[in-house]
Amino acid sequence: MKQFFGSFLAISALFLISCSEDIDAPLTSGQVPSLFETAEEAEILTSFYAAISKADESPSVNLSEVLQNNGPFTLFAPTNDAFDSLFDSWDGYESLDDFDTDAERELLSLVLLYHLTEQLIVAASIQEGQTLTTLQGEDLVFTLGGGVKVIDATASEARVLTSDINTSNGILHLLDKVLLPQEVQNLFLNEGL
Repeated sequence: MKQFFGSFLAISALFLISCSEDIDAPLTSGQVPSLFETAEEAEILTSFYAAISKADESPSVNLSEVLQNNGPFTLFAPTNDAFDSLFDSWDGYESLDDFDTDAERELLSLVLLYHLTEQLIVAASIQEGQTLTTLQGEDLVFTLGGGVKVIDATASEARVLTSDINTSNGILHLLDKVLLPQEVQNLFLNEGL
């Protein structure tokens, strides 16, 4: 536990310097939090946590349970600013409140599952051009020019802001962009969502 707390303090200090917001992992129980608990408690991930809750309103979705399973998982979680940018660019969706049907909440779950993989990936192990299959089923591609970046199906880059946050069931990396799978882009084109 001392080692985790020391690592947590170091990560938090780096994060405070780089982003001026910190992750307040719940340490009151003396246990390392899960990915879900970390998202629930981190101020910089309130939009991500709210997106999980919104997607879970669909009877066929249970992302909160997935993120509490044993894993191991790697989660590339978009920050609040990343969600703000997404809603600025998505016609017809200004906030999570606009996902008000089961079909739209399932669409949101596809977006969120595109940020999660069943492999443990630490930043130092990522190689240029490496691909990683997500729980949504599509791949992410990594590039290392100017830091670790993730390329989604839109061919745009998401920068890893903070990496290697340890949780009880995996590793968390914070992104400056919401990743969009091709499946979601196709639904927007074909169904006018």
